[in-house]
Amino acid sequence: MKAVIFDMDGLMIDSERLITKAMINTGRLFGYDNIKILCEKSTGVTSAETKRIFLEHLGEDFPYDEFLKTAKESYLKDIEENGLPTKKGLFELLDFLKENKFSLAVATSTREVTALKNLERINAVHYFDCIICGDKVEKSKPDPEIYLKAAEMLTVEPEFCYVLEDSYNGIKAAYRAGMRPIMIPDLLPFNEEISPFVYKKCDSLSDVIEIINNVY
Repeated sequence: MKAVIFDMDGLMIDSERLITKAMINTGRLFGYDNIKILCEKSTGVTSAETKRIFLEHLGEDFPYDEFLKTAKESYLKDIEENGLPTKKGLFELLDFLKENKFSLAVATSTREVTALKNLERINAVHYFDCIICGDKVEKSKPDPEIYLKAAEMLTVEPEFCYVLEDSYNGIKAAYRAGMRPIMIPDLLPFNEEISPFVYKKCDSLSDVIEIINNVY
């Protein structure tokens, strides 16, 4: 194994909860109480796919752009007031991987401008050899495009890549790319439905170190 590819939201940074909270609160302001289930359905997908999911369930007349703008303002205010928390074991794992000469990439469905800003906020950009974002690919997870592109940019064959993911869509994308998906659950639990696509399941990023050490 030569490379490790990281998802970002819910995997490296504890942002999924903040995003979901902002969307739920904004949904109530707009008179919608069923936003939580739509957040779950759109976990790990691109912004364009998220919009499609919301409009499919709420109707084409749902003011999605206005809703998203308000939710983003709430999310950013939360970050400014409380900071952007990282997930347990993130920097322990990143330091371990760099010391052991792994190639590292980020493959996130988040738009590039937001992803880079968040990685800069937690001072993690310098760890990665490449960062591929949702607006730089045509197809959203669970399509494998973003992971195949990451492997290509790292010049590592897919079968020699681990992928760290928290979402079902991300796990399926990594599996379809021919990689080894390791799931660290966040908002979505590990279950029998996702189990066939998962190489290993961990409780935290720190546990990934043991998996890699056991391989070697």
